[in-house]
Amino acid sequence: MEHVNPLFDRSPRNLPAPREPSRPSAMPQPSAETISIIRLLDVRFPPNNSTSEEDREAQVLLLASDVADIPAHLLRAAATEWVRTKAFMPKASELRNLAGQARKGEEPDERVEVGRRVAENYNQRLACETPDKGIRWVYDEKSDSLKLKPLHELRTQPEPRCTPEEAAEIRRMMRLDA
Repeated sequence: MEHVNPLFDRSPRNLPAPREPSRPSAMPQPSAETISIIRLLDVRFPPNNSTSEEDREAQVLLLASDVADIPAHLLRAAATEWVRTKAFMPKASELRNLAGQARKGEEPDERVEVGRRVAENYNQRLACETPDKGIRWVYDEKSDSLKLKPLHELRTQPEPRCTPEEAAEIRRMMRLDA
């Protein structure tokens, strides 16, 4: 019997069993409206003829899940702008950038809420990964952006201090209550 190195043995008994693609449960499920917007983009920018219908549908659903946390009105604005200026199917990052530009005109409070929701969504994705990397996404209101921060920084941030004027007002109010 001839000896075969197990690393190069491609017989069926040595190949791993095929696995179903895993999808983390923390990934947001796209709404019907989000899927509809992405399908319209897919109709406008069809892939080449070698792509099967199953692959095409999978690409649409994957892109829709990648942008599921973007509010539908911003996603629609991003898709409309994309169709006006480009001749190919967008990536999730490109739709996010355009949605961010559309968001700039909204009220600041709404932007903060959306930014925190996006950070929470990313943190849920991080929670699915093992081992824990010790980092978390944080929304920075001043720069209107997401940042990765180590957990030890988040735990040791000092409490915000008040200004001297606020401290004087607090002291004055405390004297009035006494």
